[in-house]
Amino acid sequence: MHKPIIMALVLGFSLALSLGAYSQSQTDREIERLRSELNESNRHLSQISRSLDTMSRAFSNGELRVRK
Repeated sequence: MHKPIIMALVLGFSLALSLGAYSQSQTDREIERLRSELNESNRHLSQISRSLDTMSRAFSNGELRVRK
């Protein structure tokens, strides 16, 4: 659950450390790459959230039963 947040912090920290080594265009590309990765992570989290909501509704409505 915290993996995307941790990943974002690590990537942000890495970017901050390396800013001096990049030209402006390289920095812009790196920021765009990071933004793209974060957007992809957010899409995956949204899909997981929707799946969990579906499962929760199914259990609530009695559509799924847990075997003991």
